[in-house]
Amino acid sequence: DKINQCTIHPVKPYMCKAWPFIQTIIKHPENWNAMANSCPGMKKDIPYTDLQKIVATEKEKLDKSSQDLAPRI
Repeated sequence: DKINQCTIHPVKPYMCKAWPFIQTIIKHPENWNAMANSCPGMKKDIPYTDLQKIVATEKEKLDKSSQDLAPRI
C-alpha cells in the first residue's frame, strides 16, 4: 500500500518483514515453494534457474549491505 504495509495480513509476519533476507531461502532456494504455500504474496513454481539468479542477486545485496554497515577500523 501507500505506506509500505503488508496488505495481505493485518500484522506482517516475521518472514515477510525479513524478506528477501530469509536465510533458509538464501542457503536453500528449493525452500521457496514451501514458503510460497504459506504466503499468498509469493509467486509459486518459479523455474529453479530463475530462482537461483534471484537468490544470488539478493545475497550479493545482503553481503554488500553487511560490508557497508561493518565498523571501519
